[in-house]
Amino acid sequence: MVQNGAMSDAPNPNPFDSIESAQEFLGLLSEAIKEATRDVVADREAGLSQAQQRRVDALNLALYKLKLLDEHVDKSLKILKDLHSIRRILVGERTEAEEPEPIDEAPPETSGRFGV
Repeated sequence: MVQNGAMSDAPNPNPFDSIESAQEFLGLLSEAIKEATRDVVADREAGLSQAQQRRVDALNLALYKLKLLDEHVDKSLKILKDLHSIRRILVGERTEAEEPEPIDEAPPETSGRFGV
């Protein structure tokens, strides 16, 4: 975070103050979910090889919940992307409304030094 022209190591008091920061957070969460899923799959395989059925059942439930969470995060990222696009459209409309109309200039001469 930049304050008064200097970088600050202090965490942002509101990490969701913009669509972009929320997208960044959800992107990191998505990566963490994928990593956790890989770990749980590996643990599940180990539990299967050691015939630990109760552990395997618990890990299957964890995989199901991780899948649900991943789907929700993915949907949230898509919604944030849509909101970002809508904001760009609205800001563009506001900018266009604030800008003065361009003045029509006379077309440049077609005859010139090349004799065209």
